Amino acid sequence: MISRSQKATLFGAAQQQTAACTGLIIVHYSGLDVATLTELRVKLKDVQAQFKVIKNRVFKKALQEQPGQDYTQLLEFFKGPVGIVFLGEDVGAGVKVVSQFAADHDAFAVQTGYLDQSVITPQDLSGIAELPSLATLQAQILAMIVGVHRQLLGVLSAVPRDLVGVLAAIEKTKK
Repeated sequence: MISRSQKATLFGAAQQQTAACTGLIIVHYSGLDVATLTELRVKLKDVQAQFKVIKNRVFKKALQEQPGQDYTQLLEFFKGPVGIVFLGEDVGAGVKVVSQFAADHDAFAVQTGYLDQSVITPQDLSGIAELPSLATLQAQILAMIVGVHRQLLGVLSAVPRDLVGVLAAIEKTKK
């Protein structure tokens, strides 16, 4: 049995983690051993996300008393062995790791998520997982920006280049 002071410590930690994360994913993990969950934790750590198992009652209370957020729609998902994935800066990378892990392990089931102050379904999370990574999107945007400049430079340099070509052709015909 957990003492009151231990519950208070867990409560405070849960509130801090919830306030610091960019999103949550609630999962059921029944039937998975410690080694498998450790594998998930390592993969999530690589993308600045965390998987935590917190006593349901303590975490529900932490969500209810979280200032500035309304997590009441999430409370119904806290039944049985529930784990929380706290997403870091790159939400897409964390969702991809969770989705891949769920696909590889039948006992790991995504229940719901919470992003941008709204509850999202497992189907929405699957859609997010299919998006390109943040680095890929940044590279694509940069390529579009640089591409416009290159095309403009090509158009602007074509006029003098063509003029030189015409002058060279005239010179050859006069010799």
